[in-house]
Amino acid sequence: MKTLLTIICLLASVSLADAATYYVQNSPGSPAANCTQAQSIDTPHDTIAEGVACLSAGDTLYLRSGTYAERLVLGGKDGTPGNYITIGGYPGETVTLRPALAAGNPAISGSTSHYITIQDLVLDGVNMPRSPETNSIKGWWMDSISNWIIQRMEIKNFFYNGIAITSNSSNIIIRNNKIHDQESNCVSGTRWYGIYVAGTNYTIENNEIYNNPGGGVNVYPGPVTNFIIRRNNIHDNNSCTTQVNVGGILVGEGSAANAVSGVTISENTIHHNGSTPTHGGAPGINIFGGVDGTRIINNSIYANNAGTSGDGTGNGYGILLQTLSGASPSNTTIINNIVTGNQTGQINVGASTGTSISYSACLTGESCGATNKITLASSTACFVSSTNLSLAQGTNPCRNAGTSVAERPAPVGTTDVGAYEQGAIVSAVVAGSHIEATVSAMSGIQPGAGLTGLSLTCVTCTGTPVLLANPKPGSTNTIQISVSGLTGSGTARLNLGATNITDSGYVGPSTSSGIAQGLNSLSALDITGTVDNTTGDPTPPAGGLYSEFLLDEGSGETANDTSGNANHGTVSTGVTWVDDTSGTGVYIPTAEEAGDSTYRHIASTHGSGVNPTDNSISTCVWGLPDTQYAQKVPLSAGSNSPGRLYAGWFTAGGAQYWGMGIGASTMTTTGASEFPLLPKLTLICLRANAETDTAVLSVDRTIGTSAAAVKSIPSFALPGNIRAGNDGTNTINTGGFTVYGMWVWNNTYISDADVQALYDSLVPAGGSVGGYAEVTHRWQKVYLNVASNPDDYLDIGTEEVEVMENGAVAIEKEVGCSGGPCGPVAFRLYVSDLAGNEAPVPQAIGAGGIGMWGNSTSSILNRGVSTCCLTEGGTPVNGVTILDSVATNTVELCDGCKTMFRWVLKVGAADRTHILTLKQDNGAALDGVAGTTPRIKVVPARASGVR
Repeated sequence: MKTLLTIICLLASVSLADAATYYVQNSPGSPAANCTQAQSIDTPHDTIAEGVACLSAGDTLYLRSGTYAERLVLGGKDGTPGNYITIGGYPGETVTLRPALAAGNPAISGSTSHYITIQDLVLDGVNMPRSPETNSIKGWWMDSISNWIIQRMEIKNFFYNGIAITSNSSNIIIRNNKIHDQESNCVSGTRWYGIYVAGTNYTIENNEIYNNPGGGVNVYPGPVTNFIIRRNNIHDNNSCTTQVNVGGILVGEGSAANAVSGVTISENTIHHNGSTPTHGGAPGINIFGGVDGTRIINNSIYANNAGTSGDGTGNGYGILLQTLSGASPSNTTIINNIVTGNQTGQINVGASTGTSISYSACLTGESCGATNKITLASSTACFVSSTNLSLAQGTNPCRNAGTSVAERPAPVGTTDVGAYEQGAIVSAVVAGSHIEATVSAMSGIQPGAGLTGLSLTCVTCTGTPVLLANPKPGSTNTIQISVSGLTGSGTARLNLGATNITDSGYVGPSTSSGIAQGLNSLSALDITGTVDNTTGDPTPPAGGLYSEFLLDEGSGETANDTSGNANHGTVSTGVTWVDDTSGTGVYIPTAEEAGDSTYRHIASTHGSGVNPTDNSISTCVWGLPDTQYAQKVPLSAGSNSPGRLYAGWFTAGGAQYWGMGIGASTMTTTGASEFPLLPKLTLICLRANAETDTAVLSVDRTIGTSAAAVKSIPSFALPGNIRAGNDGTNTINTGGFTVYGMWVWNNTYISDADVQALYDSLVPAGGSVGGYAEVTHRWQKVYLNVASNPDDYLDIGTEEVEVMENGAVAIEKEVGCSGGPCGPVAFRLYVSDLAGNEAPVPQAIGAGGIGMWGNSTSSILNRGVSTCCLTEGGTPVNGVTILDSVATNTVELCDGCKTMFRWVLKVGAADRTHILTLKQDNGAALDGVAGTTPRIKVVPARASGVR
C-alpha cells in the first residue's frame, strides 16, 4: 500500500509542459526545418500547414504580416479546457488570408475541432470562383465544433456566408469582428449572410455586420438553445430582390424536430437593411416558426425597408413575428426598444402567442406596443442623426424612459430605451486643487480629453469661471475639473448646458455599440468645498493610470497595456493562460505544481526605486484565489525584505484572511483583518499615500480599517517593480491564484470612490441569483495505524462503501453554482439512518455514530489537486483538505464555479448504514443533488492482524 500511495502522490504533482508559441512568415529567408526552430520569431515556418502541424493543447501560432494564398486547416487539432489552441495574426501586424479556393475547400476548415481561438486575421474571398454551382465553396464553414472563440477578424468578399457553423456545435463566442460585403447571384440558396449559425450556447457580440447580400445574422433552422446576440451594429444588409424575410437578425425554427428556444437579442443597432436601390423585404428582427421564449431587449431598430422592386411582401417591419408551416413564435418578450422609421411598420406580432411588449418607442401613428409606449415626435428624436443611432444629448424622450432588465441593469436608477445608455453626474466635490465630479455610467470614463458642456456658477465666489475637464487619471468614474478666472474663492454650483457633457468617445468602449455614451446630470449640483483657481491642466502630468492589463491576449509573454499609455507588462513563462467562466487571464502555479521554486508573475514596468513616502502608488489585482493554500501573495513589489510592499492572504485562528505587508511588517503580525478569504473573484487594491505615509488595503468595495489593512509606511525604496505574483524569497507564498486583470497607478493615491467604481465596473449590478447544487462525490478508503489515526488511502468511488467498525473513510463532495452568482453559504455534512433520522455529523464519535478528524477551513476551488497524503496525525499535506463539521467554511461562488470539500470520517459499531447529505448550515437543502446519495455500511472488523 505504501507503494501505491507514493505513485498517487507523484501523479498528483505532475503538470503539463509549458505551452509553446510558433511562428509562420511568408518569406522568412531561412525557414524552420522543425517545430523547435519554429518557436523562434527569427526562424519561422514558411507555410501555415507546417505551423499548424506543430500545435498541441495550449499552444499559439502567430502568422507574421503579409498576404497568404494558403488555407488554414486545423486537421482535427484540439485544445483542452483552459488550454485553447490559438491561431492568429501577430499583434500589431496585418495578416490576410486570400486563397484561391476549389470546391469543397473552405478558407478556414476546423470541423470536429474543439477549444480553439482564431483571431486577428483578414479573411478575403476575392480570389474564389463565382458561379451558381459553387455552393460548396465556403469561406468559413464549421461542423461539429465546440468551445471556439472567433474574434477581431475581418471577413469579406466571399461567395458564401461570412461565418457558417452547423447546429451540432456548441459553446461558441463570435465577438469584435467586421463581417461585410459577401457576394451572391441572389438565387435561392445562395443569398449569403454575415453569420449563419445554429447550435447550443452561442454569444455573438460587438460585431459590425454590413453589406451582406442576404442579411446580417441568421439563426436557423435549429436546433438552437441559449443564444445571446448583443451589442452588434447590423446595417445595410439584403441587396437581393428575392430575399424577403431577412434584414438584420433572423431567428427561425425549420421544423418541430429542430426546436429553437432561449434566444436573447439585446443592445443591437439594426438599421438601413434593405436600403440598396433594388432589394427585398428586410425586417430589422424576424422571429418565425415555433420559436419559443425569445427576449428582444434595448435594441435600436430604425429605417429597415420593405423592398423597392415589386416583391409585394411588405416585410420591412422593425420586429416581425411570423408563422411558418402552421407554427408561430410563442412567449416573446419585447421591452425597452426604439422601433421607428421602418418602412412597412414597427412591430407586427402576427399569430404569435404569449407576446409581451412594453416600454418601446415609436411615432404616434406607429404600432410598437401600447404598454408604457414612449411616443416620439419624429423618428430621429432619440438619435444623434439618421445614421448615428447614439442617443442625442439634451432633451431626449428615450432617456430615463424604460425599465431595468437583467440584460442591462440601470446604472443610475433609471434605464434608457434603445441600444445606448447615458450616464449621469451625481456629485461634485473639491478634492485637492481640483473639482471632482463623480459619474455613474455603465462602462466608466475612458482616458482622453475634451469633455465639454460644463459650466460653473458662483454662489459666494466671484469672477468668471473658466473650466477644463478631463477624466481623472486612474479612475473609471471621476471627471477632474480645473478652474480659472475667479477673483475670489467660495462656494459654487456645477451646471450643464443644453447639450450636457459630450463624451467625445470617452464613455464606454469605443469599439462597441450598445454601451453607455454621453453624460446627463442633475442640474445645478452644489459643490462640497471651497472653489478656487487651479493651476494647469486637471491631469497631473507626473501621475495617473500607468498601465491596465486585461490579460485577454490568450498566450505569450506580454501583458498589453490597454490604458493607452503603452506601458506594456510582461508575463513569465510557466504560467497557464485561461479563458473560462470568470474571463480571460493567467493562472500562476504554486512551487509544488510547477516542480520548482521559480517566481512566476505578471509584471508592470513601474515601481522599482519608488519610495512610497515620497511618491504615492496604487495597484489593484482582479483574481481568483485557490483557498486550499494557507498563505499566498498575489500582489507584490520588491522581494521579501524590509523594502517590501505586498498583499495576500494568511491564516489566523484557523481561518484565512486578506492582509498586507509594508516595510518590515508582515501580514500575520497584527492578527485577523476584516476581510475573510472566499473562493470567488476578488478585487484586491493596495494603495500607498505619500501625503499621510499610510498604506491601505481594500477588498472588493470595502476599504480596510483594521490594523491588518491600514499600516504606516517607513521610508524605503522598492527593490522591484509591481507585479501580480510574489517576487520574494519565500517559496510557500508563490502561486495558487488566477489573475484576470491588473491596474497600476504612478504618483497617485486613488480615492475610495475610485476603488469602489472599479469593482462596480467588474461586477455589474442586477442579474439573476444562482443556486448551489451538489455536482458529484467520491469515496476513499482510509486505513488506520496502531494509534487509530489515518494512514493510507485508496480511491474506490462506489455508490455505497463498506467500512469496518471503528474504521475510517474519506469522502469528497463537489458543489457548483449555476443560474447566476451565488451568495455566501456555509455548508455542513449531515448523516441519517435508513429510518430517516437525521443530524449534523459530530466531531466526537459517539456509540454507533460517525465523527470526523481535522479543523481546517480550507476548500479546493476549481483545481485538480491531489486527493492523497495525510500525516499520521491527520494534518493535510500537498493541498489536501480536511474540514470539520462546524459550519464556518463560508463559500461564495460565481456562476459556473465549483468548489470541493473533503471529510475524513470514523465510524462506530457494525451493522449500521449511514447516509450522508450536504446541506446549508441551517439545515436547508441545496437547490439540487446530482445522482444518488452516498451511503456508508459499517461491517464487523476482520480478525486481528488483517487490514
